[in-house]
Amino acid sequence: MNIGRYIKLCFVVLVCFTTFSVNASRLNDNLMYRQEADRRAWHLGFGVGMHLQDLMLKNNGFKTPGGEQWVVQDNAYSPGFNLCGLADIRLSGSFNVRFAPGLMFGSRNLVMRELNGGETMTQNLKSVYLSLPVELKYSATRYRNVRPYLLTGVMPALDVNRSRGEMIALKKFDVMASVGLGCDVYLPYFKINPELKFCFGLTDALRHDRPDLGDDDLMKITQSVRRAVTSMIVLTLYFE
Repeated sequence: MNIGRYIKLCFVVLVCFTTFSVNASRLNDNLMYRQEADRRAWHLGFGVGMHLQDLMLKNNGFKTPGGEQWVVQDNAYSPGFNLCGLADIRLSGSFNVRFAPGLMFGSRNLVMRELNGGETMTQNLKSVYLSLPVELKYSATRYRNVRPYLLTGVMPALDVNRSRGEMIALKKFDVMASVGLGCDVYLPYFKINPELKFCFGLTDALRHDRPDLGDDDLMKITQSVRRAVTSMIVLTLYFE
């Protein structure tokens, strides 16, 4: 499945979540639920969701003394799931700062292909990210019990998964920029927020120095990659 189909799928799920939530909020259109929620200085919540991970690899054309030339690719976004908390601080009527620390469980399926001999190897690169996103949220004017919003920010992430001896390994720390959209839906006792977010890595995530590889022959794979940049599509349902 290509990236276009993944994005379409995420939008469909977001629309379904939002439609269901909006219908639930219209049990009585004459009532404005949770009117005090947007006037609070701060509030807490939590979120559950899914995400799709990708690794954009740039190969450098490295050749071994034996003439081998390897190309490493991540051919598709791989699904995972995420859990997070939420702390929301009100700045003004339309702007909030959000901090949503959480865990993101996922993997990437890498394909390593030798251009001359046609040999192919694969690697499942697992990750467990402790994510610490800080984002600025801009909310539109509330209409009855619905309020759409946009957000942007940065997401530092620490990979707490322990792995050794893999042909391709990533650094423990990464930083991503994020942009997204969502919708606050006000219900009688709480808010729910379907949110779709796109994250783009800002640094080279590849570990180039690999003293953990006892077999020097495995270094040919790492040496063939110049740069690796992470990216994610994150779909989360928040409860506030």
